[in-house]
Formats: sequence, C-alpha cells, structure tokens
Amino acid sequence: MSDVVVSGNDNFVIVAGGDVYLPAAPAAPSTGDDRRNLVNLLGHVRRIWITGVLERSVSHAALLEPQVRMEPGSVDPPWRRYLEVAGQPARALPPGTTIGRVFGEAGRMLLILGDPGAGKTTTLLTLARECIERAERDPAAPVPVVLSLSSWTGSRPFRDWLADELGRGYSVGRPFARRWLEEHRLLLLLDGLDEVAEARRAACVGALHAFVEEHGVPGLAVCCRSAEYAAVPVRLKLGGAVRLLPLEPAHVGAYLDAAGPALAGLRAALARNAELSRLSASPLMLSIMTLAFRGLPAEELRFDEGSTREELREEIFGRFVDRLFVLRERPEDGFPRGRVEDGLRWLAAGMMQRGRLFAVELLQPEWLTPRQLLLYAVGSRAGAAAAITTATGAVTCLAALLVVRVDGATSGQALAATGAAVGVATLAASVAMGLTAGLLYGLLGYRTLRRSRGAAWKPGTAGEFALPFAYLLLSGMAVLLVVGTGWWALGHSPREPPLLAAFTTIAFSGLALPVVFANKEGRGSADRDISLAGILSWRWRKAGETALVGAGAGGILVWASPALGVARPLAVGVAVVAVLTLAMYNGWRQEVPPVDRWREQRGDSALRDSGRVFAYTGLACVAVLFPLLAFAMGAELGAGAPFGLALLVAVVLFGPALFWFGGIDLVLHATLRLVLSLTGTMPLRLRRFLDYAAHLGFLQRAGGGYIFFHGLLLEHFAARPARDGASAAKGPGSP
Repeated sequence: MSDVVVSGNDNFVIVAGGDVYLPAAPAAPSTGDDRRNLVNLLGHVRRIWITGVLERSVSHAALLEPQVRMEPGSVDPPWRRYLEVAGQPARALPPGTTIGRVFGEAGRMLLILGDPGAGKTTTLLTLARECIERAERDPAAPVPVVLSLSSWTGSRPFRDWLADELGRGYSVGRPFARRWLEEHRLLLLLDGLDEVAEARRAACVGALHAFVEEHGVPGLAVCCRSAEYAAVPVRLKLGGAVRLLPLEPAHVGAYLDAAGPALAGLRAALARNAELSRLSASPLMLSIMTLAFRGLPAEELRFDEGSTREELREEIFGRFVDRLFVLRERPEDGFPRGRVEDGLRWLAAGMMQRGRLFAVELLQPEWLTPRQLLLYAVGSRAGAAAAITTATGAVTCLAALLVVRVDGATSGQALAATGAAVGVATLAASVAMGLTAGLLYGLLGYRTLRRSRGAAWKPGTAGEFALPFAYLLLSGMAVLLVVGTGWWALGHSPREPPLLAAFTTIAFSGLALPVVFANKEGRGSADRDISLAGILSWRWRKAGETALVGAGAGGILVWASPALGVARPLAVGVAVVAVLTLAMYNGWRQEVPPVDRWREQRGDSALRDSGRVFAYTGLACVAVLFPLLAFAMGAELGAGAPFGLALLVAVVLFGPALFWFGGIDLVLHATLRLVLSLTGTMPLRLRRFLDYAAHLGFLQRAGGGYIFFHGLLLEHFAARPARDGASAAKGPGSP
C-alpha cells in the first residue's frame, strides 16, 4: 500500500484517496439563555480545571515537558475504507508544537498515551485551555468539558453516564446535558481510561464507539496509560494518537545540575541504581524525588538494588509523604499524622471508585460500609423524623393555647397549668412519634439503600410509586403504636386539652412524615439520598401557572361563601392564602450550584434558603390574612386573636418549607458525617480536615471540591493498609 497522507485543520481531516472524516458540528451558534448557560459552563470548566488545577500544578512544580511522538498505529481510524496506518513510522513532533494543533490535525479526535506520571492529565488540561480560549472567541465552537472515566461501570448507556457526570461535576441538569450532547455543543475530554476496571475497559471503548456513531461529537480526546491501553483488545476509533515519551538522561542530568548541591545526594543515588534512574525519566517522579530528597546526603538515599519499579515508586511516595509531614505538619490543628493518613486512605479508596473530584456537599451513603449504612439509615431517619414531629408539636401547642385563650375559658394560674400540661403532652407525643416512625423508616431505608448499591439495581416506575405508600403505611403503624401505648399508659380519662394536643401532633406527623421523606427524587438511593448542595431559584412561570389554579378555586369559594355561611372577608383571606401557598411551593425550585460555588454555598445554605422562603411567604400570609380576619371577626375574640390565627395559619402552611426545601437533607448529611466520625473513619470537622490535607500538599482544591495532587499519589494512599487498631479497616462501600 502506498503512503497515506493525512492533513487538515480544526474542522476536518482529508485522507488521500477520497476518504473524508467529518466530526459533528453544532447545528448553529447558541443564542439567548442557551448561550448564557454555555458561557457559565465554560467559566466553571476554566475555574475548576485551569485556574484550580493546571495553573497551580505548573506554578508549584518543576515544568518538565516530555517529548511528544505521534503513534498512528495506536488507533483505528473510523474512515470508510480500512487504512493500514500501523506500518507508518512513529515521528516526534517538532519543538513548540502545541497540543491544540495536534488535536486539530487529528480531526479533533485524539488519543493521549504515556507511562504513569508522564503528564497525560496536564497535557489534556493544556488542550482544554486552548479549546476554552477558542470557545470564548467563537459562539459556534463547542464547550470543552473534562470528565473522568474512572466512575464508568457499564450499568447504564454511555449518554446517561455523561449526563450524570455533567450533573455531578458541573451542575448541568440532565435535560440540558442530553440536549447539548444531541446538538453537539460539548467537546469531550475524557481522562483515565486506565482507571476503568480491567474487565470493563473493552466494554467502555465499545460504549464510547456506540455513542459516537449514534450521536456524533464535535471533538473527543481520551487519556490512557500506554501499558493498560496495549492490553485492551480493541482500538479506539480516533483520528490520531500521541505518546508522551520519558525524559532523556541528558535532560534529567541537566535539570539536577541546575539545582546545585541540594540534589547532589539524589544524583549519586541515580548513578548507583539503574532502576531508580529509569524511574526518574518520569516528569512526575523526578519532581517528587526533588521534593522528597532535597538536601539529603547520599548515605540516606540507598535503595535495594533488587527492588522492582513499582516497589521503588511506593518507597519514594512513602518518603515523599514523610517529608511533607516534616516540612508542613501543624500539630495545633488537631489532626495527628495517623488520623490524617487513615482519612486520606479512606478518601482515596472511595475516589478510585467514584471519580477524582470530591466535595463535602456531594458525600452520599454509598461511601459507607454495611454497618455504617445501618447506623446512618436508622439515625438519619430517626433524627429527621424527630425534628419534623417536634416542629409539628410546637405548632400544635401554639394552636391549643391560642384556642384556650380565645375561648376565654382559662386565665391566670389555670392557663399556666393548662399550658404546662399541653407542652408536656405535646413533647412526649412528638418524641414518641418521631422515634417510632424514624425507627421503622430506618429499617426500610437500610433495605432500599443496601439494594441500590448494586450496579444493576434500578428502582423502576413501580418502585418509585411504591416508596411513598410504604412510608405512609409505616406512619400508620407508628401512629397505632404510639396511640395504643399512650392510651394504655394514661388510662381512659386524661385531661382533655393535653390529650387533644397529643393526638393532633400524632395525626399531623403521620401525614407530614411520608410527604417530606418521599418528596425528592433519589431518596432511598445510596448515591442520591442527600440533596444538600442546593440553592433556591424562583420560577415566575411555574408560580404564575399554579397561582391561576389557586385563584380559580379561591374565586369559587368567595362566590359560594354566603351559601356556605362563611364571612366573605374570611373567604377572601382563605383564597389569597391558597394562592400564596401554591405559588410558593411550585415557584421555588432547588438547584445544585456550580461546583466552583460549593465553598460559598456551605451545608447550612439549604436551611438558610428554606428559612428565607418560610419567612417571606409566612410574613406575606400574615400581612394578608390578619386584616381580613380582624375585619371578619370584629372584636368578638379580642384584638390579638386575628393576628394569632394568621400567624398559626402561616406556620402550619409554610413551616414544612423548612424541611421540604433542604432542612431534612441537612439532618441526613449531619448524621452521615457523625457516623463517619463515631466509627473513626473521618473527623467530624471534615472540611477543615480537607483544608489541612491541602496545606500538607496531598490534596489541592478544584473549584469547591478537592482532588489528589496526582493520580499516582491517590493510588498510593488507596493501596495502603489500615494501621493496626484503626477502626476504618475497610474502604468505602466495602462489604
């Protein structure tokens, strides 16, 4: 076969002989809200990966640029006619050739290969920076997104996996993600093919091929270690491949000579140990060695001559960890070294399974062992249920006292005695109902959470509908248990106001708990049980639509009020409150903020935002209902009665907003962190621990999340055995 000439630019590749490969292009430049959302996504990618990772890694480490070589035989070009490109000679790229130019000449379909520590991720992020700059200039250019293949398990189609990862990493809603993928507005930069389980790598390549053939992509780059890629039985169908070559001995020697006497011991160690010298050809390992061995004499840098490359790498990382603790440890922070290493080992094991980016707000029960999962399920459900029933009891107590005062049947000491009895009865009913229902919910929650951890588990439509009914059934059982126990303990003639308050608390709780616990998509799934990283946004259209429905129903009530014997002002008040209630619950929408804002939107933001909704709408309800009640009732019930009734109605209608819009997730998340702390897995001050690990140099911030300094360091900690006596003996999700 004659030589095949490949040439092209950023839009297409022309192959001699008439074969043309055209990457998919967006249908048209984005406009309006779509453009604004894509620009926001572009900014998130820049802040997370370029500002947060690439620029920091370059500024804090030696810039050792490896030589890049084209390797056409590593890919299977997807042209119409099979081309025997494997016989073409590999060629080194001229100095100064940018990865963006290589990407364009490969038809924006590129494979990046290299040994561990060769700089594949840095090269991928450099490409991302060039693509970002182009997308900022050209509205028609696709937006690059960096994703890690490490979380791909094959349990769902590749498009669904992409949509989920875009939601997890960039807070892109699934409908937006799917539409942008269909319209070819996203350029995919996929890191870590080698991090997919070995048994699933070929399936991952096949799933990627199927997605590209069915939907098309405007550009695709994939990173993989050379040895792991060579073991995959199928080749990626891309336009070209490059391999990052090891550093030349002369390059390494020049770098060490430039450092002066501080690295004299390292130079001597490399001269003595041939395997160590070969390991130094990795830019990352050479950088690690210079940090770990700077200033140490040659006598302290002796390595076993019979050690393999992997053993040497682990020993170097061990010394690197020791060095960082010596240089940067701060005992006053309250994190002893053993606790830090155990926490990083647990964190690394989980990130190996679920992606390299970790954020406190995204912590889910899927990270827990079965024993921890049981503690979480029971504790979180009992705590959340008790919080809801206590709030319900407080409202009931307020209503009971208000009724007693309005009736005028009690005053002075008698009112105080009645209030104390009502309060005690309400508190007892609240605690009993909350703990009983929470225990039953916890057993159901443990079963659903445990089942959802299976890769092939899917709840299905029937399961999603059955869950609320299951909660309702358990609430009914809790009501019967609490009422039966109370009736047996108190006899048949308790004082009427306390009994009424207790029964009202139990009844309201039995209705409120199933609604609040089952209101969110994903509740009961180990990977989506908590929706903490949320902010509330107002949707005028949704609010208007539901307000019109409420206004129609309210108008009918006002029109029929004379026939019903209801004062017209009171009917108007009820109608207005109905409109406010419907508009509030449907107009507010909880959304996950961009990852770079997670540090601004801390865990208490869910409660703060839901409290703001409660305050705004509750005050609006009081402001509308109070004058109408005062006008309808006159002075018959006292001057303060209308205000008290208006306040009671506002609390009853809008109090659940505290739990509906994030309060319950706050309780679930706090319980999860408490379980991790009590079992010795991670400190309760989790964010402070992560900041301390970043100070030591093991982690670095990426937007509002954290990543390990390098994938090899992550693997080093993940492979470490737990210390003797450490309570966290297993990694996250271990059986």
